[in-house]
Amino acid sequence: MLDPGAELSDTDATTVSEVGATQRDRTVFANDTGMTTVGLWDTTAMTTEPCPFPCHELAQVREGSVTITAEDGTAETFGPGDVFFIPKGTITRWHVPSYLRKYYAAVDPAGLTVRGA
Repeated sequence: MLDPGAELSDTDATTVSEVGATQRDRTVFANDTGMTTVGLWDTTAMTTEPCPFPCHELAQVREGSVTITAEDGTAETFGPGDVFFIPKGTITRWHVPSYLRKYYAAVDPAGLTVRGA
């Protein structure tokens, strides 16, 4: 069960040098094939370069905000309670001004490692 008050610890953390952010990810469910993952993810402030999204992802913002810009320049900002879906392969740029915490359900039909990015 996803606990809205669940804490992410430093043991869940990785530093992503390309974006200068610390990200934490706690998987609460992964199926046997590795195609589906559900979890809680957070990040410090970051801006990514445009790149293809690695999986299909449905997410709900719990804290903070993110502006996701599509390849055509269309930008949408999501805040607490907002839900969004990104299809695998969609070119996106993420801008997190200070902090973002989200629940996610990710599916990768190719069965590659799925994470909450």
